[in-house]
Amino acid sequence: MRKIKKITNSSLLILTLCFFISCKQEGLQEKITYDKDGELEEISYTKSGKNNGMSVSFHSNGAVSSISYFKDDKPTLIYNGFYEGGQLLMKGKLKNDLQEDLWTWYYSNGELMKKGHFKNGIRVGMWYHYSKEGKLVEEEDCKDGVED
Repeated sequence: MRKIKKITNSSLLILTLCFFISCKQEGLQEKITYDKDGELEEISYTKSGKNNGMSVSFHSNGAVSSISYFKDDKPTLIYNGFYEGGQLLMKGKLKNDLQEDLWTWYYSNGELMKKGHFKNGIRVGMWYHYSKEGKLVEEEDCKDGVED
C-alpha cells in the first residue's frame, strides 16, 4: 500500500491563498470565524449570504481540520478531513449534502484504514478495512446498502 504524505502547513497555506485570491476575483466575500477563545475556526467565502467556494476549518491547535467546497450553501465535489497533526484523515465526494462515490480513510501514520463507495449517503458494494500496517483485515459486502 502506498502511504499518503503529510500535508505541510506551508504547502496547504500556499494552495489555500491561491484559491482565496481566485475567490476574491469572482466577487466573493471573505468570512472568518473564531471560536470562543479567539482562535481561528474557519475561513470561507460567501456570495449573496451563501457559502460559495472553498471553506477551510481548523483544529484548536491551528492545523487544518477540513477543506470543503460549496456552491449556494451546499457542499460540492470533494471533502478532505485532516488529523490535528496535518495528516490526511479522509477524502471523498459529496452530492446533495451526502457522501457519494469512493471514500477513503487513513490512519495518522498515512496507511489506508478503509475504503468503499457510497450512494446517496449509504455504503454500497465491497468495503475494504486495513490494519495500521496496511494489511487487508476485512472485506465487507454492502450490496444491499448499509447506513453508518
